[in-house]
Amino acid sequence: MSQKDNLLAFLQGNEGVVWASQRTGWDEETDECEWDGVECNAYNHVTILNLEGSNLIATIPPQVSKITSLTHLYLGSNKLYGTVPNELSTNLPNLVQIDLSVNKLRGSIPLMKESSSSMEIMNFAHNQFEGTLPVALGKDMERLKILDVKYNRIKGIIPPELGTYASGLVELDLSNNLFSGSIPESLGSLTNLLGLFLSNND
Repeated sequence: MSQKDNLLAFLQGNEGVVWASQRTGWDEETDECEWDGVECNAYNHVTILNLEGSNLIATIPPQVSKITSLTHLYLGSNKLYGTVPNELSTNLPNLVQIDLSVNKLRGSIPLMKESSSSMEIMNFAHNQFEGTLPVALGKDMERLKILDVKYNRIKGIIPPELGTYASGLVELDLSNNLFSGSIPESLGSLTNLLGLFLSNND
């Protein structure tokens, strides 16, 4: 499939047809690099997808993970639902920023393993993510600056590994969840940390 086809997978049902009709491009005929919310590099590879606040009603299609040139994925403040496809964690090696905040996404927090060497910002706040925070979250993410998972339904302990894996964290927001237990001492070793938010947990 082409990167155009992979992008068009966001258009689902009648809602997708209506959404596309209100935007420049998002059809088979036009160049996807000229579409609203899409930016490409000099080789016409999609690098930025910014659909933030566009009233998109859809699940996140696994096809987006085939756009391996993506560096920035902004899908915040929409009406996205369902779970985050596993492929998103394993197929985007160049991703620097991902924003899925303020949607209705559920399931587990995505690990974003394939993006570990490049990732700087992960924002999964204001969703319905549940379960525990994956122990491997942040592993090998030396460039990670911001991790925001506030206002979800995440429970269990805060993994002590987070304090050693993501050593460059500047902001960590775990507030308004269902975390329990003590605050790991390892968070004290995050010497670059300017904001630590843990309020309104169990």
